[in-house]
Amino acid sequence: MLDHRQNRVVVFVVAGVAGLLTAGLARPSGDRSLDARVEVDRSALEKALFCCWREETCAKAGRVLDQPCDMNCWRFAAEDMEVWEYSGDLSPAKLPWEVRIDPTRRPMRLDIICLRGPRPTVLPGIFKFEGGRLIWVTPSMDEQWPALNPSGEYLSRPTAFTSTAANGCDKRVLALCALYEQVGAR
Repeated sequence: MLDHRQNRVVVFVVAGVAGLLTAGLARPSGDRSLDARVEVDRSALEKALFCCWREETCAKAGRVLDQPCDMNCWRFAAEDMEVWEYSGDLSPAKLPWEVRIDPTRRPMRLDIICLRGPRPTVLPGIFKFEGGRLIWVTPSMDEQWPALNPSGEYLSRPTAFTSTAANGCDKRVLALCALYEQVGAR
């Protein structure tokens, strides 16, 4: 569990990364130093994102879930990820899914790629950091995922950080947590 000082450092790092990305990507340039800075920023962004997060709230098609028994925790990494329940039996599922981000898009993209089955599928999403939290929006995870498209363009990709009955999206507000953290285990 992070203490108050560590939380402030994380917020500072995340805010700095977001500021650098916004400043560095807001204008096109042929300058190679900008390309190098974007790559450094991407690395810092991955470092901030590829860790463990617990849901504080999850809205599914506009219906807000905020009880610990309804929450999951997530560990994002480039080549796999894990998910486990925040309360109840600790049964983490290590998933052979790739996590791909594209910080050059607005909003930034976070795609989950499932390589199982006859052809890869994708859960296209968007994300941002806000107030030390990770905001992650995807189409409903319960719907069939589309086939992986090399262009990264999907009709089902959310365009806003909302979850409504009309858009059917899942919106998760996530806070940093420890690996396999659960309610009551702090």
